[in-house]
Amino acid sequence: MSYIEKNSVEDFVFNDVESLKQAKKEAEAIVYIKSRMDFSKPRQVLAVYNKMIEKNMFSTPVGLAYLKEVREFLKKAEGIDFDDIKIIPVAGQIVIKEQPKEDPKAKKEKQKLKDRLRLSFIINLLLAIVVIAMFAIQLTTSNPNIVNYEEEVLNKYSGWQQELNEKEMALNERESRILEKEEELGLN
Repeated sequence: MSYIEKNSVEDFVFNDVESLKQAKKEAEAIVYIKSRMDFSKPRQVLAVYNKMIEKNMFSTPVGLAYLKEVREFLKKAEGIDFDDIKIIPVAGQIVIKEQPKEDPKAKKEKQKLKDRLRLSFIINLLLAIVVIAMFAIQLTTSNPNIVNYEEEVLNKYSGWQQELNEKEMALNERESRILEKEEELGLN
C-alpha cells in the first residue's frame, strides 16, 4: 500500500497522523449524520447544519466538503432563506489527492478502440442507408422484380385474357349478324 493510499480519506491526502485520524472520525460522523438526517425536511436539515457550524464539528477537508454539500442542498431547497444558512469557516491547508496519470500505452489503446468504434458506427450507418435505399427503389420501381413479379405477370395475362374475351365477343356478335343475314336471304 502506497503512502497516498495509507494517508488518504475521501480523496484527501493528510501529511500528519493527527489530521488523518481526525478526518477518519469526521468521515464516520458524516455517515452517522447522513443515516439520521431527513433531507425531505429542509428546515430540520438547516437546524442540524447550523449546529454543526456553531460547534465547529468539522475541520478537515473531508468534513468541510460535506458541509459544502449540505449548504448547496439548502441553497436550492424551497422555504429556506439564504441569509439563514451560515457560512463555512475554514482554517488550515487542504491537499486534494491527484488521480493517477494514465499510462501512455493505455491511452493509445483507448484511442485505438475509440477510432474502431467510430469506424464501425460509420460503416453500420452506411449499410443502413444502403438497405433503406434498396427498399425505397423496390417500392417505387414499376419493373417486375422478385417481390412483385407474380402480380405483374398476372396483371399482364389478365389484360390479355380480357382483350381476347372482348375480341371473341366481337367475333361472336359478328358471326350472329352474318347468320341472321343468311337466314333473311334464305341461304340456309
